[in-house]
Amino acid sequence: LLSRLSSSLAHEIKNPLQSVLGCLGLAQEMLVDRADINAYLDIAMDELENVAGIVTQLRDLGHAPEDLETEPADMNTLVERTLLLTRKHAQNKGVEVAWDPEIDLPKLILIPDRVRQVFLNLVLNAIEAMPDGGVLEVKTAATNQPEGVQVVFVDDGVGIEADRLPLIFEPFHGTRPGGMGMGLFISKTIVENHGGEITINSQPGQGTAVKVWLPVISCDKESG
Repeated sequence: LLSRLSSSLAHEIKNPLQSVLGCLGLAQEMLVDRADINAYLDIAMDELENVAGIVTQLRDLGHAPEDLETEPADMNTLVERTLLLTRKHAQNKGVEVAWDPEIDLPKLILIPDRVRQVFLNLVLNAIEAMPDGGVLEVKTAATNQPEGVQVVFVDDGVGIEADRLPLIFEPFHGTRPGGMGMGLFISKTIVENHGGEITINSQPGQGTAVKVWLPVISCDKESG
């Protein structure tokens, strides 16, 4: 068990490291044109700090986030940051990203790094599900009854077999080749700790759609 957990931890740490590599690749390209690379380098530094943070996040996944620092956050900004981090990786894999944000979304009270970790995992999963390239559609929308914000990730990749879908959020049942299957388990835990919901619909050979919904009032220390 310890060996599997150690391997899973290493797998999760690879996500922000992939972001660092992507940012450094973009910075390297910009050096050719002598452009300002500070923004990419700042993001790379943030993601290196996130590596250390993931260890802490895994440690306290079983706890609700009442005692953790929350703040108002814009979902479009969190998604855009994730897409910037993964842009180089998507380009290398021949994946086109179609980003369709709804404007004037309500802000949510949440833990931004944790929610961005969810988005990062979902985007990387989608990219890896399209080994021959493809299109990843990402869009946001406000919801009513209940009031919240949803983010939808739709790829046209290989899809997930019907017998695997019921286990997709269980530990050690991953979607990525070579992965240890902790990414979706951790993502579901983070979303539910924020009072939200994550769902997956998929057909083999026809792609996968993942929907993340978070309530307008989430992680609110004053409620309950």
